[in-house]
Amino acid sequence: MPYVVASLEAAGVSVIPVIGYDRWSNVDYQMALGAIPQRADGRSCIRLDSSAFEDAAEPELFQATIAEIVDQLEVDPERCAVLIDFADVSLDAMSIERIIETSESIIHQLQTLGFGRYVIAGCSLPKTIDLAVSNKDSAGFVLRKEILAWQALRQSFPDLVLISGD
Repeated sequence: MPYVVASLEAAGVSVIPVIGYDRWSNVDYQMALGAIPQRADGRSCIRLDSSAFEDAAEPELFQATIAEIVDQLEVDPERCAVLIDFADVSLDAMSIERIIETSESIIHQLQTLGFGRYVIAGCSLPKTIDLAVSNKDSAGFVLRKEILAWQALRQSFPDLVLISGD
């Protein structure tokens, strides 16, 4: 990872490291991330996925892991985005209410750390495009659950920077 980041930056690409909560327990991963030089502007991102959602049910474990990431990598929470990645929310995989509840729980747990922004992401499109319509060669609409949840969360947290990710 440090080599790839250095190569990209040498080519003029602005790289913002994304720290995977799900991979954090791997010591090699921690060491690789620790070897990446800090950006001059301090920007970074912590990606939370289903493993983080499960851990958030145990706030002490979840908050301790986030604190460890922040401390070990010297992350500035004000310059760090928290990506709440729901992945596949198509069909009945996850309801809008569940996306909102999970996001609210995570935001409430992390607010005291002072993260600068939160990104709500998910994909409402089914695994294959033919599942998006009733009949072959027809048109249809896809309910974008993640967008509706993001809109509701913006109402619940008007003072936070909440970004819709896709």
